[in-house]
Amino acid sequence: MTVLYAARFENNDTNAAQLENLPDIEAGGIRWNLERFGVDTIEVTVKARNRDDMFIRLNNHQGQRLAVFDPFWFRPISGNIVDVQEAGARRVKYVCRGPAWRHDDLLVRTTFPTGQDTDERLKSLLSTYVDVVSSDVGDIDATGKDAAEFQTEWPRGNYPSEIINAYRNMSDGSQNSWDYWCVDEPFDGTALKQYKPYFRARSSRALRWVVQRSDLSSLQLNRSISELKSYVRVWYGSFEGTVTTANAAGTTLIDAVANFTGFGVEPGDRITNITDGSRGKVKTVNSGGNITLVGDGLVGGSDAQFDLNDEYTIERLDAWYSAASTAADAPLTRHYEINDSRMRYEQAQSYADILTDFYGSAIQQQRFTVASRYIRSVNGARWPLHQVIAQGGGIIQISDLYPTVGLNFDGLDSQTTFLITAMDYDLTRNTLTVYPDSIDGRLDARLRAVGILGREMVGRT
Repeated sequence: MTVLYAARFENNDTNAAQLENLPDIEAGGIRWNLERFGVDTIEVTVKARNRDDMFIRLNNHQGQRLAVFDPFWFRPISGNIVDVQEAGARRVKYVCRGPAWRHDDLLVRTTFPTGQDTDERLKSLLSTYVDVVSSDVGDIDATGKDAAEFQTEWPRGNYPSEIINAYRNMSDGSQNSWDYWCVDEPFDGTALKQYKPYFRARSSRALRWVVQRSDLSSLQLNRSISELKSYVRVWYGSFEGTVTTANAAGTTLIDAVANFTGFGVEPGDRITNITDGSRGKVKTVNSGGNITLVGDGLVGGSDAQFDLNDEYTIERLDAWYSAASTAADAPLTRHYEINDSRMRYEQAQSYADILTDFYGSAIQQQRFTVASRYIRSVNGARWPLHQVIAQGGGIIQISDLYPTVGLNFDGLDSQTTFLITAMDYDLTRNTLTVYPDSIDGRLDARLRAVGILGREMVGRT
């Protein structure tokens, strides 16, 4: 049986020294979710030495880091302690949150100029606003997608996690699905390091884990059209252009080739000068190419004026325009409509196509629990089950799921090979429950809202 240990560490994002080896784990579990950038929740129940020890734990350990680890393997699984609970006579339960929780520490209120792709902006975003992520960004792949297609909300701003989700949804020029996740860096058993970030196209990920039916204690399969949406309409409300006549006061936007009246620009709509980072609101639309701004015009940014060839966007308060997509050969006609005023036409059309591809046919949903002592990697090496979480999930195959399908370890098909989107690891039973999505499915933040990818922490005794 695999034996895992737990320890408390300093509240230090870069090099957290170990404070205590926790007593033997009496119960525990780890929740991993690709939507939550990797490890989501860690729960560990330990026995306190006495009432004073319990009191100290309940009152003094919040905010510290906690890691679960196997001394024979190099990667810990860690998070910040957010809750300490009394769990019976002289028993304390620690509840920890993983890296996604720390991606919401600060609000980002800057604008994103053109000329930088989403992967470049992501590296800068993590370096400036996310202290728990390391400077090793070698696994953030190039996207070729202009980051200026997403702008932060004004004046509220956006958390880094919201921007990362937008970058995932923006995909790349080939409409590949992209995923972002973090893993713990290897450690020497005495100090925790920062998390290492990954940003990668799903199409570039290779088969990593292989199981057989005999490794599983439970297997549930179904093909479902319960979420079928064969017609998708995305309402959008953004317009992009270039300044053709400069205005140093920043009070008048002139674009001779624009059609502000045709696009329906109205007073109160938001203007962003994405070249210099300044923002303003529409006061009046004087003509198809001339707008007067409210008050003193543009505010913020590097010079708060309209220079020749500055690029700008206008976001409608009301998204009155739409792009639609229809699934081919769908068994039923079912509509799905969403509103995102920050999208432009081409973005809305691309997003409608992506959602139609996902929702427009039966989805194979499955869940299985791996109860064997080890899991095999694609090259046949044996790994403890918890290492699937420690190494960031990946693509898993049930090699003998369907006897009539001949497969080899390099073959990928949507019936037997899946991307792991969520996992529950039971520390006390040493079982790993996997919630996969088919390899050609679109992981998207909106899917959780409709119940496809949302999962609760596995029940434990």
